[in-house]
Amino acid sequence: MPLLILLALLAAPPKKKPKAPAPPTPAVAAEIKRTLDSVEAKVGACVLDNAPPGPISLKVKANLTLNSAGQLLGRDLTLSPDGPANEKTKACIAAILDTLTWPKANGPLVKAEREWSFEAK
Repeated sequence: MPLLILLALLAAPPKKKPKAPAPPTPAVAAEIKRTLDSVEAKVGACVLDNAPPGPISLKVKANLTLNSAGQLLGRDLTLSPDGPANEKTKACIAAILDTLTWPKANGPLVKAEREWSFEAK
């Protein structure tokens, strides 16, 4: 009996890898870009409001996952260089991203990425 199970497992076809999400259509990608571009000043305000006194140079990178209905399913925010004030800055930026209206997409999931750079003397 164990030999039959082993043979059945060996004869089973290999599992296929799931397909990667299709890239958004150019119109959806352009709408996502416009949406992210529209909040650059608000993201900058989060950076400046939570920055320590003195000159600053900060890069903010947002990796977003949207579903086909235009809902934000996930976000990963990275601030570079990392610092003690970054948690407040991340929370501020996350609150902004959570309130945005996203376009409906052509696939089940859409990945979006945006990077902002801020400097002040």
